Amino acid sequence: MDHCIHSLLPAGDDIEILIVDDGSVKDRTAEIADQYAAAYPDIIKAIHQENGGHGEAVNTGVKNASGLYFKVIDSDDWADTEKLNDVTEADLVEIEDSFREEDEVNIEYRETGFGTKLMVVTEAV
Repeated sequence: MDHCIHSLLPAGDDIEILIVDDGSVKDRTAEIADQYAAAYPDIIKAIHQENGGHGEAVNTGVKNASGLYFKVIDSDDWADTEKLNDVTEADLVEIEDSFREEDEVNIEYRETGFGTKLMVVTEAV
């Protein structure tokens, strides 16, 4: 689990990390989740629930997520840090560049509550 979380941390406040403790009693998931949430309170949330299986843990994550995109990463997997940074830095620029001048749209960015930006595209009047 540590390797997984550490692979996500370089993205900083461009992402939100939700650690769902699914009631495991065989390991220290709850304790570790709380430690990370305390150490990185702006980007990590620890969520505790009774065991409901993988699907229920994913559903809990979706219900508690505040970002635009959602990606499930199991605790024994990890992210390619370089690719993660490429995605978080490039997505909005690529989307904005996809609009042509003749599309006559207004593009503005709004801060969300979790350090991310929301691109709002409206028709120009």
